[in-house]
Amino acid sequence: MHLIINQVLRRLEALVAGEGSPAADSDLVFMTRLLQLAVACRAMLRERAFAFAPAAPELLHTFYPLLMAAMVEAELHDADTVDGAPHLLMIVYTCCS
Repeated sequence: MHLIINQVLRRLEALVAGEGSPAADSDLVFMTRLLQLAVACRAMLRERAFAFAPAAPELLHTFYPLLMAAMVEAELHDADTVDGAPHLLMIVYTCCS
């Protein structure tokens, strides 16, 4: 499951760089379906009812875009540092807020 999550995050990073949509990316949709299968597999085995459900719209249209926005914010925050040290404006903002 960790491998799938890692690949989902890498795909989201690529979408952020290319300004793509999570719902339109077939690889991400497939990985999301695999992740959902991994989460639900114990219950499926216990109940002996197997299904490969479509990707949850909440993930594709809400969660992933929010996660991508957080990635962009983190990149912008990293751009505000110089040589690993916070930029002077960030120090002033932190001290005064």
